[in-house]
Amino acid sequence: AIEKMVGPGASQSATVDLRSAMEQLASTYPALESQASKLRKGVDARVLAPMDKTAEMGSYARELARTGRQMGRVVDPVTDKEMALLIGCSMYDEATKHDVLVLAVQEDEDTGYSEGLGCTVVDPVSGSVVSATIGGRMRDAGSGETVPITGVYREPTTYQVIATSSLRG
Repeated sequence: AIEKMVGPGASQSATVDLRSAMEQLASTYPALESQASKLRKGVDARVLAPMDKTAEMGSYARELARTGRQMGRVVDPVTDKEMALLIGCSMYDEATKHDVLVLAVQEDEDTGYSEGLGCTVVDPVSGSVVSATIGGRMRDAGSGETVPITGVYREPTTYQVIATSSLRG
């Protein structure tokens, strides 16, 4: 077969050179196959990995559709009916006597009851009392600067809901 490749009347050295080149090529095949295998695995990980999450995301979407990401129940002060407690819904704050937005939900470990957390702040620009909102303005207690609200938490000693900012002035 090598004689057909080198052609009729080729020298012995051309035949040996061709045979040597083919053997060298054949010896590099496992390394090339290994590199190709690594490349295939990388492409599969990049392309197929999101598809592995499809079932998980489908399950999440069905749960979201079923519950509306409901964390508990809250009584609507106008209709006096129980409604789903959702992040972003409004609720009446007994402490300030204002409607506030639910910015977080805290579950009582003993009862399993979920409570919406929201509060009011004094807007540093207008001076009026407003519901705390994510991205809304508040005065930083430490620096006195105006900073955006990034969340709320329940202060464990006073049980008050406090607006907080992870960005300090």
